[in-house]
Amino acid sequence: MLLELGEKVDAFGEKLVVKAAYRTLVRYSGVQSHNAIRKGLVELNEVGFMVLPPATVRRSPDRRTATYFVTPNSDILVELAHSVAHKMQEIEAEIELRRRQRKERLQLRRGSQIERRPHCTKYKHLYSRNTVVQ
Repeated sequence: MLLELGEKVDAFGEKLVVKAAYRTLVRYSGVQSHNAIRKGLVELNEVGFMVLPPATVRRSPDRRTATYFVTPNSDILVELAHSVAHKMQEIEAEIELRRRQRKERLQLRRGSQIERRPHCTKYKHLYSRNTVVQ
């Protein structure tokens, strides 16, 4: 939504300016809570997607609309995306390793069960073999 509301500052479009009040963000985002919007803006600032305006102390009706600088191609955001992608690859590799290890264990277990199967019982028969004939 911020990308749609943003106006290009430079010719390359690497930085966008969004002038929007909380009411505008509520209207276009569908989120009704101002606290939730603030938390979202702070998180976007932390990951490097945008720069928050400096905090204003005075609260009055003639206060100017907040100006946000959206930086979707910032170095911090790209580094974060690369690190998350690297961690996901590590997790996928570990899952595959564990899958192969489990498969090998199961194959070893199945192979050892086939070899261990006795062809006869280890106990002696209760009756002699020729009791039916007698």
